[in-house]
Order: sequence, then structure tokens, then C-alpha cells
Amino acid sequence: MRIGELARRTGLTRDTIRFYEREGLIESHPSADATNNYRIYPEELVERLAMIGDAREAGLPLADIRALTECMEFGDRPDFDAEAFLAAKIAELRRTIASARKLLHAMEATKRALDRGPLEWREDAGSGAKASQSAPSEARRNRPHQRRG
Repeated sequence: MRIGELARRTGLTRDTIRFYEREGLIESHPSADATNNYRIYPEELVERLAMIGDAREAGLPLADIRALTECMEFGDRPDFDAEAFLAAKIAELRRTIASARKLLHAMEATKRALDRGPLEWREDAGSGAKASQSAPSEARRNRPHQRRG
């Protein structure tokens, strides 16, 4: 398939596909028709580009993605310990996911607290009036202690 079709099927731009090719993450070959300069991209690149996109989204650097794709394509090599590489990346991703979950919970708790907020910030749903007459006194109790001068 030509680059336009690959771009359409993957949702990537032609420039991104060319970049991945320059970086050695994917390969194409010249068209059999010698009258044009078209490059032909194999069908399996649709799946590979999806994996590359997932890896980029997860924060893997290009060098790691290159090592991962080479491992998938060529298997274990004497100069590269694929098992150790994958074990380290899996552990790193698990740590990243755990940290992201902690941050997500903290942000959700903060949003809930802001949604409840000081009562004087909220208005009754229908009336436009303050939530209750006791709002100012409750808000004062929730403020940090201030010295009177």
C-alpha cells in the first residue's frame, strides 16, 4: 500500500510515517513501477504502527521502541537481552501506572472537595440564593486561623 493509504488506515500523518521510517522503526520498498517514485508499505505496518503509537503514548523513548520492534522482528540476539529488556520495561510501566493512579485519586479527591467547596460559593439550584444562612459561619470555620490585629 502507498503512504496515503497507510496514513488513512492508521490515523497518522505522512510526515509521522516518514519520520518512523527514517528512525528505522518501519521499512518500505520502491514500487515495482519504475515510472514513479512511490514507496510501498507492507500490510503488517498497520499493526506495528499502532503498537508504536501505544508505546509513544506510554512514554517510551524511540530508542526503546526501536529495541522492542527489533526484538519482535528478529527475536533474541547475542548482543541484546530481550528478556531482561522486556522485564525492565514492564516493571517501569507498572511503576508509572501506580504513580498515575495515585495522582488520579488525588486529583479526583481535590475535584470532589472543590465541588463541595465553601457553601458561600454555591448557589441553590433554582433560586440563585446562597445555599444556606449558616454558610458564612461554616466558611469561617473552614478558613485557616487568622490573627486579629
